[in-house]
Amino acid sequence: FGKWIFLSSFLGFFASASDNLIIGLLVNASTLGIYSISILLLNAFEQIIMKLTGDVAFPALSEVARNRPTDLGKTLYKFHLPTAAFSYGAAGLLTSAAPTIVDLLYDSRYTDAGWMLQVLAVALIAVPCRLHSSCLLALGKPRYSVFQSSIELCAILVAVPTGFYLAGMSGVVWGVVIKYFASVPFTLFFLSRQGLLNIRRELLPLPIFGVAWLLGHLFTRLIAVVFPY
Repeated sequence: FGKWIFLSSFLGFFASASDNLIIGLLVNASTLGIYSISILLLNAFEQIIMKLTGDVAFPALSEVARNRPTDLGKTLYKFHLPTAAFSYGAAGLLTSAAPTIVDLLYDSRYTDAGWMLQVLAVALIAVPCRLHSSCLLALGKPRYSVFQSSIELCAILVAVPTGFYLAGMSGVVWGVVIKYFASVPFTLFFLSRQGLLNIRRELLPLPIFGVAWLLGHLFTRLIAVVFPY
């Protein structure tokens, strides 16, 4: 068990850190700095979700898996609803209002971080699947985490350089988004093999994305009126 956890952590670290390394080889320092701002803002939202998943959900899922395994699916989706609601809400807000938020926080030198964050925000839709990975780990299936980290590492190594070749920096940013989604189908498949996947409850929080997108659009319009210049 321990060796799988170590390998998963090792691969996960490289999967999360390799984007900056690869992008640093493809673009100049100025562009890398602007990208770093956008990924920093994205990580602020992502870390809230990971904190909930790691510090709250995982211990609860582990306890249920040990003592009340028949309740595991119910417990999983008890945590999934608020996790997905926050994640989809943040994604919707940022995909509509990221350029405005960046303009409020930084000067005009960092304007491009706005559209980068706008694209990167799509990745937040995939983040609730981390909860499913925690559930599989609670079941004593660390090999699934290794497989997930391996897929994400391969995705970033392929998608980012390919994106840069095809579409420049825009392709690079979309390549990073692809990394987040690359392991999602496999995680859902593994979850279904354990009899825990509930498609209806997976889709239930999705409308929050649209509501948050609309609120972000209204926020952008409001800021344009209050600060016309």
